Amino acid sequence: MAGIWDEKKYTKVLSDLVKIPSMSGDEGKLAEYIAAFLRSNKVPCEKDKDDNVIAKVGKGKPAIHLVGHTDTVPPVSKWESNPYKPVVKGGKLYGLGSSDMKSGLAVMMNLATMLKPEKGTVYFDFTVVEENPVKHKDNGAKKAAQKYPADAAITLEPSVVGEDGPQLEIGCQGSFTATVVTRGSSCHSSVPWKGKNAIYQAAKLALRVEEMNNYDWEDYYKGAKRRSAISATTIHGGTAWNVIPDRVAVTVNRRTGPNETRVDFEKDLQELLEGLDAEVEQLEGVEGAVTDLDGQLLPAAEEAFQSVTKKEPVFRFAQGRTDAVYFKFAGADVLTIGPGTVETIHRENEWVIIRKMPETAAIVKAIIQEYIERTGK
Repeated sequence: MAGIWDEKKYTKVLSDLVKIPSMSGDEGKLAEYIAAFLRSNKVPCEKDKDDNVIAKVGKGKPAIHLVGHTDTVPPVSKWESNPYKPVVKGGKLYGLGSSDMKSGLAVMMNLATMLKPEKGTVYFDFTVVEENPVKHKDNGAKKAAQKYPADAAITLEPSVVGEDGPQLEIGCQGSFTATVVTRGSSCHSSVPWKGKNAIYQAAKLALRVEEMNNYDWEDYYKGAKRRSAISATTIHGGTAWNVIPDRVAVTVNRRTGPNETRVDFEKDLQELLEGLDAEVEQLEGVEGAVTDLDGQLLPAAEEAFQSVTKKEPVFRFAQGRTDAVYFKFAGADVLTIGPGTVETIHRENEWVIIRKMPETAAIVKAIIQEYIERTGK
């Protein structure tokens, strides 16, 4: 796959990737395609039993991961074409996963055939189960971060906003989810005063969540803004139309900022539950990940961006969670830059601007070279 600026090469590979359905937990055929592509280009790689594909070039320090998930969400309604039949029109490629994030995978595949670092190691992680959890597989990026320790990790999630970009994404939110159970006492619905309706307790809880979600937008770094969020996302309860329910489960999701932890969410829950007959039945999640503002990855990225685009970089903070969190937990510095268009992910008629793939590849290659130059021994 010669030529970092050859748009036709990216278009061909991305089209092939889009044609292969790969919803969470069903990434096997796509993994086989990626592994075959790499091996045909003399890039050694391994595919494990969960369909993670890991390639490696170079050796020694520093070690850098390029990270991309192979799974997609299911197609939503209102697609104007078959989501698995790529359509190229007006400089864009339409198809399920084109932005999130098979265009990022195409960039990684190209770079894997081109990068031959004289010093340092670059891992290419094509990993499973990022979009939605499944029972039979674990998140592949989490496994890669633990198995192959590294100094830095670059995720290629979408970071193009509008026609501009790609932008340098220097942080993502954490995500914590609690199952809150409201209690009541059941009785026949003809005499509701003889019981206690858990739905009404749940309704009070949901309204409190709505009122709490008044966080301000904050400037994080050079124009990158971020905002915390809290939402009630699911509700389950009741047994029959004529029975007052004695139990309702409400899911509350909290998106945390760079200085917030699980403890902050636990304090929010205490406030939300005050005076209600309710308790937290389950709480799980992960903190966010931010780029080290004093580390070497950020200045390397700024320098690389300017050298390739001849423009000052634009920064963003992701209102969501990416697999960067697992590499941050494992001790690596993290950054995100990808060719996908943020506004089109998880939507009908998803598309990516084709020219953003070679542009992103050139920037990522320059980041790696600059980072190795700054840190390599």
